[in-house]
Amino acid sequence: MTQHTLVVLRNHVTWSVDSIPSSVTYPGSLLSLSLDTVRKGINMRISTSFLCVLLVVGGVLGVEEKKVTVMKGDTVTLNPDDAEIKTGDTILWKFEGSIIGRRKSDGNVSTDVDGRFKEKLLLDKLTGSLTITDLTTDYTGLYQLEIRSTTEIFKNYKVTVNDGMKTVSVKKGDSVTLDTGLFEIKGYDLILWMSKGHVIAEINRNTNQVIFSPEEKFNGRLQREHQTGSLTIHDSRITDSGDYHLNMSCSTFTLQRTIRVTVTNGSVTGLSVTGIVLIVVVVIVVLIIIGFLVMKIKKKIKKRGAIPNPSSTELLESELMRD
Repeated sequence: MTQHTLVVLRNHVTWSVDSIPSSVTYPGSLLSLSLDTVRKGINMRISTSFLCVLLVVGGVLGVEEKKVTVMKGDTVTLNPDDAEIKTGDTILWKFEGSIIGRRKSDGNVSTDVDGRFKEKLLLDKLTGSLTITDLTTDYTGLYQLEIRSTTEIFKNYKVTVNDGMKTVSVKKGDSVTLDTGLFEIKGYDLILWMSKGHVIAEINRNTNQVIFSPEEKFNGRLQREHQTGSLTIHDSRITDSGDYHLNMSCSTFTLQRTIRVTVTNGSVTGLSVTGIVLIVVVVIVVLIIIGFLVMKIKKKIKKRGAIPNPSSTELLESELMRD
């Protein structure tokens, strides 16, 4: 069998592997290599390069996607989870492929780079967490975290923002339910319900405990829905009106929500606040008109002199007819 030889030259000369002659004489030759060795080297380089491409693509495309479901108006904090943020690391947050937050290696932080979030972003330069306030459905989409250090770390968060009722109005004595919007709470480590700065209910999955407020204000009227974590207040009272704050957290993200509760007296059933205000305004306008007419009549009486004891009804009718 004829053994082909490849001669490596100082000058740039390109040979096709199959066209390499059995012998070459060229000035400046450095060394001769077995063609079989060259073929093995070429195959090894191609295989290694292909493997590297697969590893890089797999590292980006194979990132686990965390799902986050929130409601319009909520505040959500996306956490780097178990990723350790070191001094000097570069942190990038992206939304649908566009950079929206950046912490440079020198510690300088910038947010809302493309202007879509209108000062609703907060990037914690110590933890790398990204907080988005007052969410709207426009912010539904894929959020990506990239941490550049000695190695690169990628994390994906699929955020869905749903419309939902953030105000609840009930009659005194009815039950009112504060909804988490969840089908089940297994994805959260801690759920807190708060009112006027005090925790009224705590659901801790790590300790498997549920703690209700000892305040006399609620006095056994609170009940937790086991599967969803929603909170129900039974036998509602006027004093139960106000803002209730929900805080749900896990290693991946933290969600904050405010629900406004209004407890009305049963005697005003069927009348909205707007309707009551409208009725009051109409009554005031009618009284003003009547007062104006009475003053006008009195002035005319003074000009004409005394009139023998006409009744006030007759007097008002005669003046209205003249006008």
